[in-house]
Amino acid sequence: MAPTRTSRPEVRRTPDRPFAIHLYCGKGGVGKTTLSVAAARREAARGRRVLVVSTDPAHSLRDALGRKPPRRIEAVELDAARALGRWLGPRRGALERLLLRGTLLDREDVARLLQLALPGVDELVALVEIERLAAARHPDLVIVDTAPTGHTWRLLEAPETIRAVAGVLDAMLARDRDVAAAVGGRAPRDAADALVEALAQDAARLAARLRDPRFTRIVWITLAEPVAVAEALDGVAWLRARGLPLTEIVVNRAAGAARSCPTCRARAAVGQASIEPLRRAARGVRFTFVRDRPVPSRPIRDPGDAAIRRQKRPALVPEGLKVLIVAGKGGVGKTTVACGLAIEAARTHRGRRILLLSSDPAHSLGDVLRTRLGDSARRVPGVPGLEAREIDARAALARERDEIRRGVEEAFGARPGGGVHVDLAHDRDVALRLIDLSPPGVDEILALVSVLDAVDRYDLVVVDTAPTGHALKFLAMPEVAAGWLSELMRILLKYRDVARMGPLGEQVVRLSRGVRRLQVLFRDPAQTRAVVVTRAAELPRLETIRLLDALDRLGIRTSGVVVNAATPTRTNCPRCRAARRMEAAEIAALAGARRTRRAEGCDIIVAPLALPPPRGVARLMRWMRQWAGDIN
Repeated sequence: MAPTRTSRPEVRRTPDRPFAIHLYCGKGGVGKTTLSVAAARREAARGRRVLVVSTDPAHSLRDALGRKPPRRIEAVELDAARALGRWLGPRRGALERLLLRGTLLDREDVARLLQLALPGVDELVALVEIERLAAARHPDLVIVDTAPTGHTWRLLEAPETIRAVAGVLDAMLARDRDVAAAVGGRAPRDAADALVEALAQDAARLAARLRDPRFTRIVWITLAEPVAVAEALDGVAWLRARGLPLTEIVVNRAAGAARSCPTCRARAAVGQASIEPLRRAARGVRFTFVRDRPVPSRPIRDPGDAAIRRQKRPALVPEGLKVLIVAGKGGVGKTTVACGLAIEAARTHRGRRILLLSSDPAHSLGDVLRTRLGDSARRVPGVPGLEAREIDARAALARERDEIRRGVEEAFGARPGGGVHVDLAHDRDVALRLIDLSPPGVDEILALVSVLDAVDRYDLVVVDTAPTGHALKFLAMPEVAAGWLSELMRILLKYRDVARMGPLGEQVVRLSRGVRRLQVLFRDPAQTRAVVVTRAAELPRLETIRLLDALDRLGIRTSGVVVNAATPTRTNCPRCRAARRMEAAEIAALAGARRTRRAEGCDIIVAPLALPPPRGVARLMRWMRQWAGDIN
């Protein structure tokens, strides 16, 4: 069901008026894709041409739309690598000339660098790609189904990042301008200068569009659940601090009143208590409530609860395991499951040092554990041997900058006494500007560095990952990082007569060895396993199947799938009975997909719905004792 219509008049596209853009934002799993599609159908029925774009690397837009989207609706699942290739195509020559003029690199160096994968490019190119698509397809309205919260913030910060990149590139051209000024002349303008100016103009235009409420609306989607509301509160504060137009908050899957069903009464009570802080924080923003109606999108055959064979739950954390990766679609309960598994491992394998590490930019470990956490590891009260950390990528990067800065100063200092003597002031300035720039992919990069550090200090590292698409980028990061580090080492060795390797070279060598070790570690099933978390619904099931296939391609062994928040079996409530029938069918379909793929050793475990959601060590352990065994 779509949110109710707004009373604000819609902006129609005309030749002199740009298209409108609505961004559907929020925590993973709150229903952004479903509501984006519902809004697109509603607007198309009014006669508007609608372009729906998914910027989430783990797309489910086509799953929600079906094979034949309605007339007047076009759907695009953004492919960041192809989008970057399209953007680079006509600009590659200018960029190569810019790098040749602004650095010591030769043509071979530049060509090799431009062929490397760029981590975190999704959000950086998304807004530019959306503008390109809109210019080609002429919609009245663009609806953006965004990635989960932390990566949506990167998307909305893209104009500022593009502006900073333009500043770095402009610094590369400063040498030519200074040389020309020294001889009383002026450096001629060429395509490289035009590229820098165009980037700066793009950044200004995109920033102005995002802040213009006549053309941009941000709709925040949440659930009436404590963790989702906590993330929504952060989102409201973040948007307001940057002057971005938050138009509406949609509370999805809201529970209706129920007098006889204990489950429905508990769901309604938890929802009402959870949403009140958000109402107070977002005064002046319109709220829309979308009721939860468990109506199947396709005919289902109920296999019955006999499909679940209750037995002793298999061990998901084997003895001797070094890394446990907890992954899944946003909003399915990854963090809750990760916390439970880490607590259980600490109590089962006493004497081992265990770190629970969150690599999701929108952290909720502290909320689930009911303890204050930060970017340094802290002991979890009541669980000997267990520490927890929420990676703050920006803070971690700030700590690394001083060390990297010293390495750059050493590497690009003038070489005293004999040999080659080059004034590298411009190169040093460019390198220092790059250090100050928060690069795209910083979350995945810093998560990789944190895991590298943790595997040497702890017996077991439990990683609570970002939602599916960005989790897979993190897991593929060792290969991407290995390529960049190898190329950087080659360049440092090539120019060692000009720039001393010093501390910078030592850092590159250290990281290269660590990345190679992590590549081996991730592919060793005795040391690394994954647990995938999902819910018994169609879109999570389809995404889970794709995730299992992707983990298999990466060579990472999956030891189990936890189907979370299953509706209680013994109930006379029509709503709960309907939900249970749907869930049983989805669990059976997931089990069938597992058998088709011959995923031996990958058990399917059902975790019950808990109201209120389990928070704190004691409740997490009680909840885990209710997990069911396996699926027939």
